[in-house]
Amino acid sequence: MDDCTYTIATQDDIDSLQAEIQGKWPACFTVVNIRGATGTLNFTTLNQTGSIYVDNNPELEVLSLPEMLSLESLVISDSASLTTLIVSKISADSVESTLNSIPLISFNITDAPNLSVVNLTSLDSVHSLSIFGGHGAPVAELFNISSASSISTDARIDVSSLESAQDIQLLRSGSLGYSRLTSVGNLTLLNATTEPFTSLGLTARNEALPPIQVNESLTLHTAFGDGTFSQAGLGRIGTVGADLNITAYSNLNVTFGALTAVGATLSLINNTNCTFGFSRVSSIGDLTLLDNVNTVLPLFPQLQMAENIHIRGYIDTSTGPNIFPSLVHVKGNVVIEAWNEDFNCSALVSQKNRFLINSLACNGTDNGTSTSAPNPSASIPPASKSTGLSPGALAGIGVSSGLVGIGLAAAVVWLFVHYKRRIDKLNFELAQRPQQSTGGPTTEENIRPDVSGLYETSGAGIVREKPDDPLVEMSVPPTEKPDDPLVELPVPVAHLPTLETLDDRPLYNSPRTEG
Repeated sequence: MDDCTYTIATQDDIDSLQAEIQGKWPACFTVVNIRGATGTLNFTTLNQTGSIYVDNNPELEVLSLPEMLSLESLVISDSASLTTLIVSKISADSVESTLNSIPLISFNITDAPNLSVVNLTSLDSVHSLSIFGGHGAPVAELFNISSASSISTDARIDVSSLESAQDIQLLRSGSLGYSRLTSVGNLTLLNATTEPFTSLGLTARNEALPPIQVNESLTLHTAFGDGTFSQAGLGRIGTVGADLNITAYSNLNVTFGALTAVGATLSLINNTNCTFGFSRVSSIGDLTLLDNVNTVLPLFPQLQMAENIHIRGYIDTSTGPNIFPSLVHVKGNVVIEAWNEDFNCSALVSQKNRFLINSLACNGTDNGTSTSAPNPSASIPPASKSTGLSPGALAGIGVSSGLVGIGLAAAVVWLFVHYKRRIDKLNFELAQRPQQSTGGPTTEENIRPDVSGLYETSGAGIVREKPDDPLVEMSVPPTEKPDDPLVELPVPVAHLPTLETLDDRPLYNSPRTEG
């Protein structure tokens, strides 16, 4: 196979090699290396090639490929004097695309601090756009790019037609001018010190800017802890599908005025002297606010749903103890470690008691752990099922039931003893009264007790000597019937007279005998 790699340093090299390059593409993948060039290089007739590498050209000022229609990658590095890059006719239609319809066209520009014009007027989609040129100095004009697989920059670039990108990474002073961006896969700001989205003159159009949906994660992180900037541009973020993380920033002022939902974790960790705003967020996976020094943690006035909440820091109590006034339910745990000692937990305890919070641990005042207000989180473990009564209530019911049982037993014994004594007394009184005779006038002396209910039997019945004599109770000699035991029949209690009637009427009505 023919050698498909060419090295270009001057315009004469371009003129002599253009025809040969044209004849070999695309039979083999053509690579053009530009090294040691100065001034301007203009590829006037070259319209297709594989890759172009511009490396170690400290005096190259202009690189122009005005007729280029098909190019897979352009890599520029170590070109401190380069100010202009023109690839005006290249089109995505002439380049093989991936499955997501983004062509395999990559631009990787590094160490070109004076690059101010990047003319890609016919290109509307790129696979990768990476510009790191001078810590914010370059302003690249990429007017017609509407979609990209990834964009990474520390420069100020204008992609005013950009509508969607899978990944955007902005470092240090990197920023994007925009007016139509609506969808981003992952948005990362690393050591950022300027606004991520700036108008770059687009404000003159007075266009209404739509909200931005971050489908996966939004990350703001600084490895140095010295990022200082205001992030008003993030106010257009409407939703975050996965995580929203802000870590180790200083003097950061960011208000997410349009943000309504975070699919996974919203975390603010180890930030210093910052201000945050989340006034419209209504649903979060996990809310984690930890160790943010000299920072008043934000309120969440619209938060309704969350999986877990963990807060450690100085909590904003300007509106009172109810920091989650719209809360509907937290499925997991709520842990509050307030740095302000006067933080009042009463609103959170009330939400726990109303089953809006599953499990609560709060170190402020009125947290429900005192005797006047028992801690509801301690009485019923989150993972256990409640029986409806506390152990103390069940013990009280058991003791009360025992006392009632003892009382009833004592009452039954007392009634039995009391009425037994009454019966014995009555029998004694009856035995002391004379029995009425069978003849003669009825007098008090002739009245004899009716012993129809009080008698002894030994198998032979009641023994009498003669009719006119009083009833004489005889005991049967043991020799008459040794096998028949003496049986005493009890008097039925139900037929006894009441106490009230014993003294008001005669005990018995004895029949008169007729003479």
